Amino acid sequence: MSVKSAQRVVDILEFYAERGEPATLTTIAAALKLPKSSCLALLTTLSTGGYLYEVRPQVGYYPTRRWLDKAQVISANDPLADRIHRHLTQLRNQTGETLIFGKRAGDRVLYLEVVESRQTLRYTAVAGQFKPLHGTASGKALLSALPEPERRALIGKSRLKRLTQRTIVDLAALERDIRQGIARGWQVSQGENVSDATAIAVPISLLQETFVLVVAGPSKRLQPNIRAIGERLLKARIEIETDR
Repeated sequence: MSVKSAQRVVDILEFYAERGEPATLTTIAAALKLPKSSCLALLTTLSTGGYLYEVRPQVGYYPTRRWLDKAQVISANDPLADRIHRHLTQLRNQTGETLIFGKRAGDRVLYLEVVESRQTLRYTAVAGQFKPLHGTASGKALLSALPEPERRALIGKSRLKRLTQRTIVDLAALERDIRQGIARGWQVSQGENVSDATAIAVPISLLQETFVLVVAGPSKRLQPNIRAIGERLLKARIEIETDR
């Protein structure tokens, strides 16, 4: 469930992130599919708070630096950001692939931190992105950390949508796949979420919560190295969990 007013503020931020230039009331209202009166009230509230300013009546509004200043303060006080980013960067340099750190948010995986591969052909992701629990190594790893009854109940309530031709959409088959991952120590997704991508993931326990650490990249590069990457992730899990 989302709160409309809060969602509209987020929509405005994303609108400007994509547009990259000032916009008039008419343009913003049309883009967000809002009545002009509602849009004006929202823009006025943000302007009063110092988050928007009107460049000129004919040019329109643009966000102020206040967003950035607040975001920097928030980011600087993140209890995990610096600690995790250091480990992700180290793993990215060792594997040459994209590293992702995430957490379960209901019936989805939420990416919290991403350090992308430096290679031209790479797996691309962004912090704040959501992924399904099934069909992803990250989701399987998070499911694997749950007690079996809780895992079965959560999977049973999920709609296992087919994401690619290789996505596992049978509940029993998904449970077997997760059990195989538990036995070897890491979970794998091979073309199940993105047809030409492979990912390896392990759950991590931090702050009395379960997170997930993922290596993802093109299948041609990762498939011959799944075991080596899985073993490196197991070592990284210990390093991260004991890093104080």
